[in-house]
Amino acid sequence: MVVFANPLTQQITDFISEIGIPVQAGEIPDNVVLPGILIDKGVLVVDVTKLKYPGDLLQVAGDLAVREGAR
Repeated sequence: MVVFANPLTQQITDFISEIGIPVQAGEIPDNVVLPGILIDKGVLVVDVTKLKYPGDLLQVAGDLAVREGAR
């Protein structure tokens, strides 16, 4: 389980993990669509030093869930 200092980020990532999407902390390059968020081989990677809006995690997780469900 990944632990984040921001309680909202923690609550959101806990939910995402509970629905079956793996979450991990890590460094992400600057050239991504949403700052601080990257999907790497089905894993949602979060860089808290670059994450601007924790709610963006839900958007990305939803996109990932829909893509995986379509397969």
